[in-house]
This record gives sequence, C-alpha cells and structure tokens, in this order.
Amino acid sequence: VICLGGRVIGPVLIWEIIQSFLNARYAGEERQRRRMAKVAALEGPSA
Repeated sequence: VICLGGRVIGPVLIWEIIQSFLNARYAGEERQRRRMAKVAALEGPSA
C-alpha cells in the first residue's frame, strides 16, 4: 500500500517514488509480518 499527495508532490517525484516502491524487496521481518497480519484482519474473509 502506498499513498501519495498529488497536490503536494510533483508528477516526476511521484513517478520516482512509485518506481522505488515497486522495485523494493520484501524483507519479511517480524514487524512487516505483523503489519501484513493487521491488513489481512481488516480485509476479513471477503478479501
């Protein structure tokens, strides 16, 4: 999940941020697994 303020950040910077986000590797550390579990719990069984 990534949220960017379109009125605050210019299109070139947004493009660079998105490219970095998409190219980043998931490390799978404990804190990240906890966050993913929270998102999954919010999504519920319908997801």
